Amino acid sequence: SISSGFTLTFPSPSAISADPMQTIFSTTGTVTFSRATGDVHAGWFGMVSDYLGAGTGTDNSAAFNRAVTATATGGVLRIENGRYLFTVAPAAIGKSMTIAASSLNAYGGSAAILVFRAVAGLDLDFEYQTVRDISIWRETRPVDGTSVSPAAGTFGNVGVRMGNTYHSVRNRLENVSIGNFDTGLYFASQDALYNTLSNVEIRFNNIG
Repeated sequence: SISSGFTLTFPSPSAISADPMQTIFSTTGTVTFSRATGDVHAGWFGMVSDYLGAGTGTDNSAAFNRAVTATATGGVLRIENGRYLFTVAPAAIGKSMTIAASSLNAYGGSAAILVFRAVAGLDLDFEYQTVRDISIWRETRPVDGTSVSPAAGTFGNVGVRMGNTYHSVRNRLENVSIGNFDTGLYFASQDALYNTLSNVEIRFNNIG
């Protein structure tokens, strides 16, 4: 294992020979890849797809953050099919990278579902970021009237936010489903330029 405060750097994910869902980096230290050759797999960092409904599931917030940290600029983070619970909002993603499902379901939709229990979803806070073939769902639809325009730094009840401390330029959402949030997609930056939305669905009451 890697102790807290220490960093282990690999040349690239292609140097790793492990099943995508095999946890090999369950540690308090930091793992990084210096090059974007090959895909990083979220399962390597302990993400578990065991959400089966309200009151179930392992929190994947810390594992997801570790996987994002490990992914090199320009790299791809793969999430295997399944439902993943988050009880803490993930840290803002401040690098150019892609987050994508490993494959689609039989109907051509996302089979990798991120379920957020009373917390905000993904915070894309840089440029040239892509989210592809992922579903981003709040566990239950809120009824508290949370503001649909959260101030910078507060995020609020939002499924995907683009830009906050940084501008949002040439970011892409492709084949993404967002559900049950007060605000599905929120552009928080004044410099939101050349972003692309392709087959993005925003809906309510899609998960119990």
